[in-house]
Amino acid sequence: MYRYEARHEPDPRFEVGTAELPLKGEDTSIVRDEIGLFGVFDGAGGSGEGGFAATLASAVFNVAMIKDEIYEAADSLDNQITNLVGLLQDASKIVSKSTDGVTTGTVARVIQVKEDDTVLSYLVWASAGDSRIYLYRDGEASQLSHDEGFGHHISNYLGHAPNSSEPKIVEQSGFMRVIPSDKIILVTDGVTGDKEPDLLSDEQIAAVCDDEPQNVAQRLLDISTKNDDKTALVVEIK
Repeated sequence: MYRYEARHEPDPRFEVGTAELPLKGEDTSIVRDEIGLFGVFDGAGGSGEGGFAATLASAVFNVAMIKDEIYEAADSLDNQITNLVGLLQDASKIVSKSTDGVTTGTVARVIQVKEDDTVLSYLVWASAGDSRIYLYRDGEASQLSHDEGFGHHISNYLGHAPNSSEPKIVEQSGFMRVIPSDKIILVTDGVTGDKEPDLLSDEQIAAVCDDEPQNVAQRLLDISTKNDDKTALVVEIK
């Protein structure tokens, strides 16, 4: 389990909560609230390869942050979406090249919150795989991303398919306006489950979300039943 966090004072635009339970060490997360960037990565492959793939993918974003590439590309919503998708695609290529001959990869969910010239806040996101992004608003939780497979049958992820050297293509992205008190929730499938009886419903997710982000993140882990690494990252818009 690895999480990259910046060393800075918390950004007053957000309140962030994180909770983790590492069982196999295959989850990774990014928390960079000073640029509104957050992400979760869930590796697959066993014997350490999944954790390596997840850490490698998150490192692509860490390098981009060090080089200020994310700042430079955030001048419009279109550029921001293109940037997030492009970084995930770069990560897919790097994971594919670095794990040649090994069946492994990582699913990923990355979001960034941006204010435009009118000080409205917008959420942009890009993803691959079966980890989830939820929006909690007015007592309801709605899934923004859709599952690309489940369990051992993931149709998309960062890396390459078995018997192929070509990296997978990132196909999911989007944006929406967010308002104060909205919570954006990123969770790996260790939290939500991928089949009965471990699968959490939107109603079960919503039932624990009316609280401070740190408490929400921990309660999501508490209600999960799947025997897997678990990561919950909750971002409340202030």
